[in-house]
Amino acid sequence: SADIVLLQETNPAWERRLASLEYRHVHYHHPTRQLAGGCAVLSRFPLAECRAISFGDVAGSVFPALACAVDTPAGVLRVVNVHLRPPLELSGGALLSSARTTASVRLGEARSLMRACPDADLVAGDFNEADGSAALATLAAAGFGDALAEWVPRRKETHLWPLARGLTLRKRLDHVAYRTARLACVGCGVLSGFAEGASDHQPVLARLVGR
Repeated sequence: SADIVLLQETNPAWERRLASLEYRHVHYHHPTRQLAGGCAVLSRFPLAECRAISFGDVAGSVFPALACAVDTPAGVLRVVNVHLRPPLELSGGALLSSARTTASVRLGEARSLMRACPDADLVAGDFNEADGSAALATLAAAGFGDALAEWVPRRKETHLWPLARGLTLRKRLDHVAYRTARLACVGCGVLSGFAEGASDHQPVLARLVGR
């Protein structure tokens, strides 16, 4: 029943699969060089000014962001769907140091995003960083709150990654950052039950109202 849905790691096959959903207004962006490097906005309200944002000025950036203006009954909401640099090497592998060495890339992406979209009201998606990270701190300094940090206990993860010997890595990588001068968050939760046979990320659902 969400009014706006933001998806990451989409591709043309996913676009065809999701065409039956009851969302009249959709916009997909599929980079040709990445099998699952796309992103999408599905909305019950009209979309305008949709554009992909490439972080070409940030060395090591991988995925683009997708910005859209959503014409809601409460007014135009400027939304940015993000998938910041994963804590992986560019080869796709992971080292013990990968999360630390890629943090500067995510910070650069957040700073570049604030320059490209200074009027954004909502920045949400896969930040690949936990609460209070440098990337989220950049948004906080620009006037954004983090709905996940405000409403969901820190013990609840948004990302599950199975390791060897039955161990599972649990992280809070997905966030809904909102401009506190324009919006108030009146609730946020993590929807369980999507990890088996679906995504290693669990959906984050936030309820926002205009001030």
